[in-house]
Amino acid sequence: MRLLSITVMLVSGFLHTSYAFAAEHNVTLDVSTMMCGADPHNIKNALSSLAGVSKVEIFLEQKTAIVTFDDQKSTVDQMLSAMAGAGYASLVKD
Repeated sequence: MRLLSITVMLVSGFLHTSYAFAAEHNVTLDVSTMMCGADPHNIKNALSSLAGVSKVEIFLEQKTAIVTFDDQKSTVDQMLSAMAGAGYASLVKD
């Protein structure tokens, strides 16, 4: 019985700490195909639909999007794919 109790405590602790490895990141995307006033809305919708994306800031004049995301739920590759699916070519800006 004691071994079962210790095992449950260890598994429970592991499950709770696995979330500690997730980190919030920002990435800036260069969206050279963003041209008109409707584009920021479309881009924001495409990126916001991804799991783990918590914030999307669009800058039409600079043709950039800054995305805040949880790296355990979403990747930059997924963002680039979502952008391509919405009809916008994009690259990670250095």
